[in-house]
Amino acid sequence: MISLAITNVYGPSDHSLTDQFLTDLTGVASSISAPWLLIGDFNLTRSPSDKNNANFNFSLASRFNQTIDALQLFELPLLDRLFTWTNKRASPTLARLDRAFICTGFGELYPSTTLTSGHRPTSDHTPIIATIQSKIPKPSAFRLERSWLLDPSYLPAALLAWHSVPSGDNEAAVLVAQIKVARQASKVWLRKHRSPPHLYHNCYFIIRLLDYLEEFRPLIPGERCLRDLCSQRLELYLCQRAAYWKQRAKFRALKEGDANTKFFHARASGRRRKNQIATITVDGVQLITHQDKSDAMTAYYTSILGITNATSWNFDLSTLYNSEDLQILDDLILPFTEAEALLAVKSMNVNSAPGPDGFGPACCFDQWLPGELDYLQERHPAVDGPCPVLQYADDTLLLVRAEIVDIRRLKVTLDSFAMATGLKINYSKSTLVPMHVPQDRLERIVWLLQCQQASFPQVYLGLPLSNVKLNLAAFAPLISKVDRRLSGW
Repeated sequence: MISLAITNVYGPSDHSLTDQFLTDLTGVASSISAPWLLIGDFNLTRSPSDKNNANFNFSLASRFNQTIDALQLFELPLLDRLFTWTNKRASPTLARLDRAFICTGFGELYPSTTLTSGHRPTSDHTPIIATIQSKIPKPSAFRLERSWLLDPSYLPAALLAWHSVPSGDNEAAVLVAQIKVARQASKVWLRKHRSPPHLYHNCYFIIRLLDYLEEFRPLIPGERCLRDLCSQRLELYLCQRAAYWKQRAKFRALKEGDANTKFFHARASGRRRKNQIATITVDGVQLITHQDKSDAMTAYYTSILGITNATSWNFDLSTLYNSEDLQILDDLILPFTEAEALLAVKSMNVNSAPGPDGFGPACCFDQWLPGELDYLQERHPAVDGPCPVLQYADDTLLLVRAEIVDIRRLKVTLDSFAMATGLKINYSKSTLVPMHVPQDRLERIVWLLQCQQASFPQVYLGLPLSNVKLNLAAFAPLISKVDRRLSGW
């Protein structure tokens, strides 16, 4: 029988009583040993994003966050709205005052618990609804688990199927066939080697039982062999669990190991709760069930992926590069070597999510990659010359003069790139940040680029970016984000 503790909270609106309220909350926590859900109106905010204006009390938020951290609680993310309270004025003040927190034990029992909002007909507060559940929908698509690679029987079975495909003239077709047979062999292997649900407890019981018997009499060879087999199987099981949750936690600061598995489990569950989509609206109809949402998203992405767009190369490289740079471009016709491809794959994160074919970078390490790169016919990239372009991952920062002729040239260049490569540029997701630009010219530039307009300070790569010295308040969102990452630990 599972017992839960649920505490309903109504915090004081008089903040002179906040310290006493937080002290009482700590006292309540000390008397609870069961999995705990703490929910209600706290009348406190945790970060500047919890309000729609700049009137934020850092001192109260800091004391509230310190109490939550001391109690080792995790906040359930509210999936369908930003604020839960309004003062109902013409220019309303909106705030997030209603929250729900869970302890680590609660998250382990019910990892898919979610928080949504109800209807607010008359009150100034929006009711919040915590749905306690442990069922997690399993995807039908194949995904290779890095924990499988720890079993010594997996790779021989998968490699046997991989090498069973005969070679041919079409390297891409051979690769696709190899992936298909390896994927099917992996499914067959998994059905035969799936760990029993009570493996851990059974092995642990047998080891303890035989250790107890050994205190009174010597173990016979069969008993010693059984204990050794249980120890080996238990060690493999723990290593596989550690790899399983490490891959899902997306956290690189801690190493994989049994001592950290519980942390990775909790972090993976928190990511799942935060990333869950409560509803999807399609043609004015709200979809709530998992199957309806899955069908809608599958139909949408099927309609846009795999569609070839016509391309046209309407510019000359000689007009973009000087003669010396054109000599460097000769490297474009050279194929990648196997050593270069191997080095690139080995530099990848082994815990990265698998690709559309179900296989991630972990399966390539020292096993499948050597000798299997005939299908790589890509070319080396060109060496860029000096230009006012800063790039990091998929973020690109362009610096350009606020002259209409320069803006037109930039727009033509970007459109030509899209036509030549088939990669469309989404200007609605691009941002223009002006610096000392007259208003009439700025309006014309925004109209030419058809993008959003922003101002300093703004967030770039997770850090505040500004053209002037920043004060402490500008770093408040970053500090709040770090606090949330550390919450519960």
